[in-house]
Amino acid sequence: MSQWAEPGAWLDQLPWRNRNKLSQAKAQLPARTGSRRLQAIADLIAYEDVRRIYSFASSLRRVKVELANLLIHKGLVHQSLNDMPGALSACDQSLGILRSLGLEELEQFMATALENKGIIYLQLREPTEAMAYVDQAIKIRERLGNRGRHDLRSQLARAYYNQVSTFAQLGLWDTALILSDKCIEIRRQIIEETDVSAITTDMKREFAMAYLQRAGIDFADASEGEKNGTMTWVQANNRRMLTAPFYHIAIQILEPLVPPLVDSDGRIVPLEPEGQYGDLPDLLADAYVNKAALLIRIHDPRALQACDLAIISLQRLVIKLGKHELADRLAVAYENKAVFLQDYVGPTLPGLAMYGQNNHQEALLWFDKAAATYEALIKEEGKQQFLGDWARARLHRARTLMDTGNRDRGTTEAREAFPILQAVMANGGGADLQGVLDWAKEALGEVLQRST
Repeated sequence: MSQWAEPGAWLDQLPWRNRNKLSQAKAQLPARTGSRRLQAIADLIAYEDVRRIYSFASSLRRVKVELANLLIHKGLVHQSLNDMPGALSACDQSLGILRSLGLEELEQFMATALENKGIIYLQLREPTEAMAYVDQAIKIRERLGNRGRHDLRSQLARAYYNQVSTFAQLGLWDTALILSDKCIEIRRQIIEETDVSAITTDMKREFAMAYLQRAGIDFADASEGEKNGTMTWVQANNRRMLTAPFYHIAIQILEPLVPPLVDSDGRIVPLEPEGQYGDLPDLLADAYVNKAALLIRIHDPRALQACDLAIISLQRLVIKLGKHELADRLAVAYENKAVFLQDYVGPTLPGLAMYGQNNHQEALLWFDKAAATYEALIKEEGKQQFLGDWARARLHRARTLMDTGNRDRGTTEAREAFPILQAVMANGGGADLQGVLDWAKEALGEVLQRST
């Protein structure tokens, strides 16, 4: 479960004697307008109002069941606003009600509440705590799933999906892969056993997400193995190559569910009406970005097309739709394309010279876009967490400037960016940025001497 029900709908479940009072109660709830965040804030206020109304009739067992379910949905609103204490409190209240009722037919609700609590702990980067709740949910789902119903098997697949994330955070990759395959198999069976006319968008979405998760686990496992020395570079790259088909399948599922990226004139097709496609465009953009990163890593020339698809899909979301929370992902897509163009050595690709300086000139344009996007996030939106990314993009741009003969400007750029990256690392920057720092010292050491 990722989306909550509209708060006013819960009022319909109460035993109203006077329907006018129901209408009045609904009319007093906050309006759902504005951005997604503003809508979530309005819904949170409304959920609290509805919960208060429920408390007056909570002596009825049917109302208690609805209240427990309502609290599960209220927890989702808290999660969307990054209010994890509020989300945990809502889950605990729901679990308390369900346990007090002790009815076997409420096991589905119980499993959902346990799963959601596990997901919250995953978001808090506490996988051991998450494991305890996800395991309980799995046991319930497996028991219910054996009854053969599609909805129960779908919930079991979702429980496996959540458990995969838990094992991945713990670094237990083999177990995560086994559970990921179980999730994919259930999703596949549900699709195959359902009449074509009855296959829903949600079924396809969940199927695609299972493949995206499988690809992500393989890629992360290879990177971790290479980093800790349990895999050679060749072994890790071979492992990464195995993930490409998973991305391909997920993209094939997702692409027909949203409008094409561009029209016949090459213009970006808007997503209208806004909100009609849910998170499908976001998932597709992520799939393009991650596939591009994979193909770049294994030096596959198809990375260029993947980069372009990632950029266009994110431009549609960020620039056309105004989803500025994805601007950092767009900057990454720009940077990925620039890195590919800068480092690619191989056969000539259609539409590009792919010969030395021409390649670097093209890369420079995309590094410019990446650096400008990060700079806007930092200076216009105050998001200092992207300082390290900004410095990384500028250091790559410095190298490209020098490769294209503009040594003076490249030197200035490097000497401005390197101290920023050093400061970020001194304040606890991540391991990925440490690799950039080490690369910069080696690749740009001569021009950095005066800045260190």
